[in-house]
Amino acid sequence: MSCAEERSLRKLRTAAKRFQKELEEIIYEME
Repeated sequence: MSCAEERSLRKLRTAAKRFQKELEEIIYEME
């Protein structure tokens, strides 16, 4: 795996975590 691939993977994971947190907040507000 190249450095660029690892970097984009890390960015994806960070974005996914942020997205998940926002989703949980939305679900919490809907209840």
